[in-house]
Amino acid sequence: MAYNFYLRPPPVQLHGDYKNDRLDIFINTHLDNYDIFALTETFGTLTSRRERLLDAAAARGIKYWAHGPERNWWKGKFVDSGLLVMSRFPIMVIDSVEYGIGLGPDAVAAKGIVYAQINVADKEHNVHKVHLFVSHLQATYIPDEDGNDLTTDTTVLRHAQFQFFRTYLSTTLSTNHYNSSLDTVLLAGDFNTPGAPFGWLPHEDSAEYTRMLLTLSTGGAKVTDVYRQRYGEQKPTWKPWKVVLGEEEERKEEDPQSWGKRLDYLLQWEGGVKQGGRTRLRLGVDQTALQPFKVEGTPFAQLSDHSAVTSVLNFTD
Repeated sequence: MAYNFYLRPPPVQLHGDYKNDRLDIFINTHLDNYDIFALTETFGTLTSRRERLLDAAAARGIKYWAHGPERNWWKGKFVDSGLLVMSRFPIMVIDSVEYGIGLGPDAVAAKGIVYAQINVADKEHNVHKVHLFVSHLQATYIPDEDGNDLTTDTTVLRHAQFQFFRTYLSTTLSTNHYNSSLDTVLLAGDFNTPGAPFGWLPHEDSAEYTRMLLTLSTGGAKVTDVYRQRYGEQKPTWKPWKVVLGEEEERKEEDPQSWGKRLDYLLQWEGGVKQGGRTRLRLGVDQTALQPFKVEGTPFAQLSDHSAVTSVLNFTD
């Protein structure tokens, strides 16, 4: 699962965040249904919510976890990265890194990447490595940025972050003895990259989305966007919180942003030439889904302003 939880740290609040209520519902209704969680905006700064989630997960057999870069007052990073990995399977290696530079509110957050090497055993007890990289990239604060303009300050910075991501990916995989025929590499998180131009044309890929895939696939790598393949379009994964609260209706013709954007990703990355014949884990395209986690009888219609992107890892020949 890749999910932006919208659990921002205090005192940040917009139109009633209901953070504790949403977290409680998630713990009681959804935590048991998944094995690996790639979470963004699950902050630990000035709040115990992250620890409460980890405690609840551990009680349900999800005992392994890793968080991203923490706040660092000396560097001017007053808020942690909000990145959190939770797993039922053993996490053997953990690493994280900051992007360093951010614009607007992102400048004071320790945004970056968290890496977790997860060991998954098959029925024959063979261990397969899953190299999971989770990130939350620079957000857009320009109202009319449409996904096709590659020259704005935020799109230029996101491109630099993707280049950094690609370098860190290669270095980390090399350090941890990545085997292209046996290991699985997943890239997940809120990449803040609109799949389509603000959702106006969901069947059309935005220029920034195309550049993102090209950047991540440099060096002969292959990147598979199972979500795009599953739906045949860039279905929005985010909608304004005012819409979730029912304070504002979706006005697609007047304001195309009001129905949301595709910002969240679960990608399978493959590098090098595959050798050998052992099975390996792959995301199932047909098993990939959009999960808004809708609720009834509450002031909010779903548990976050984002929907989760979920899938299933299958052993294949």
